[in-house]
Amino acid sequence: ALGSLGVVLAAAVLLLSHRQARRLAASEARAKADATHDTLTGLPNRTAFARNLQREVERAASGNGGFGLIYLDIDRFKEINDTHGHGAGDVLIVTAARRIAKALRAGSHVARIGGDEFAVLVSDLREPKDCAELARRILALFAEPVELGENKTASATVSIGIALCPHDARTIV
Repeated sequence: ALGSLGVVLAAAVLLLSHRQARRLAASEARAKADATHDTLTGLPNRTAFARNLQREVERAASGNGGFGLIYLDIDRFKEINDTHGHGAGDVLIVTAARRIAKALRAGSHVARIGGDEFAVLVSDLREPKDCAELARRILALFAEPVELGENKTASATVSIGIALCPHDARTIV
C-alpha cells in the first residue's frame, strides 16, 4: 500500500511541477511582451521601435531603398486629460492608436513612443509623397471627435513631422 501511495505522490508532484513550469513560461512570455509593447494600446513601444528603426537604417545603408519616419504628437492631450480625467486620456490614446493603425498601408509600422507620442516607420518607401499621403490620411481620421465615454467627446488634432532616409538623414542620431 505504501508503494502505491508513493506512486500517487510522485504523479501529483510531477503534475504540479508541470503546471508550475507552464505558469513560469507564460509569465516569462508576458514579461517579454511587456518589455517591447505598450500595455495600454498593445502597440510596440519605444524599445521595439528603436530596434525596427535600426534595422531600417541598416537596410537603407546597404542600398536596399529608403524609408520614411513619421512622428505624431496629440495636440492638447494634457488639457483633455486634465479636464476629463485619466480614464478619458487613456481612451484618447487608444483611439489615436487605432486611427493611426487604420491609416497604415502594408509595410508600415506604428509604435507608441510614450505619453501622447507615436511614430510610424514606412518601409520600402517608393516616393516621398507616400509619407505625405499617409500623414493626410491620419489627419483626416483625427477630424472626427473622440468619444471619451459618459457622454463626453473631445476634438483631438495631431501634429506630424516627417523625415526621409536617406534624403534627410542616414543615421539615427
